[in-house]
Amino acid sequence: MRPTGSEMVAGIRRVLTEVVRPDLGSSYARDQLDHILLTLAQFDLDQVHSGLLEENHDLVMLLEACRAEADDDELGVELGRAVDALAVDRAGVLTLADVELAGIDQRNRTGRAALEHVIRSVALWTGDPGTIALRERIWNHVRRYPGGGFWRPPPPRAVTSAG
Repeated sequence: MRPTGSEMVAGIRRVLTEVVRPDLGSSYARDQLDHILLTLAQFDLDQVHSGLLEENHDLVMLLEACRAEADDDELGVELGRAVDALAVDRAGVLTLADVELAGIDQRNRTGRAALEHVIRSVALWTGDPGTIALRERIWNHVRRYPGGGFWRPPPPRAVTSAG
């Protein structure tokens, strides 16, 4: 649904910064507005944070299924490492360092890289019903979490005018 929550928050922050803030006369009012803007920024960060945790959980389940189907030992080892890295987010017992966005993002990149390897691997793409179902799960994941990595949508093409 458009606009997304993040897009709405960004729009509100932009209006408050560009329209409201210049017209505030007192320093107290500006301080209060700054507090509101910081709170809105945290709301947006919380959405990113929870979205990454959700994707990491989904990646663990998907990569475990891929590892079970993989014939290639090297791929199986890589998938195992990625599952172990992502398992921190799934365990539910997180340290302060574990919940920092940078750590969650790095584990997400590890999981996405492993999934990219699976996508590029020909070992998994047989006509077997199990691998057909697994391929569908992979593509459903890619469609659900399109934000980056191998499956990042291409940038829009520049429109040029022929003169």
